Amino acid sequence: MTEMDWGVLIGVLGLIVVVVGGVIARDRQLTNMIHTNHTENTEAIKQGDDELHHRINKNRDELSDKYVRRVDLDAYMSRLDKSISDVRTDLRDSRIETNNRLDAILVAVNGK
Repeated sequence: MTEMDWGVLIGVLGLIVVVVGGVIARDRQLTNMIHTNHTENTEAIKQGDDELHHRINKNRDELSDKYVRRVDLDAYMSRLDKSISDVRTDLRDSRIETNNRLDAILVAVNGK
């Protein structure tokens, strides 16, 4: 081989080394960028998830504080209905008793 062939061979090998080195450097930079973005995105997603969980828990707690179970509401309404019925019965009995007393007073006044 001549000296010129060796020069061309060394030049081509040098070019291959530069290209391969550039590809490797680019891949490492891209990998580091992906890793950095992944870490930042993971932290942002975790922060967003934490805020969402906080809102959900807050709404659940507010709802459970104001929530009445259907069974409890039905039992309460039944007690109210019974109480109102008892009051009506007592008022009716009281009215009948008052009418009887008024009739007795009228009889006593007219009888004299």
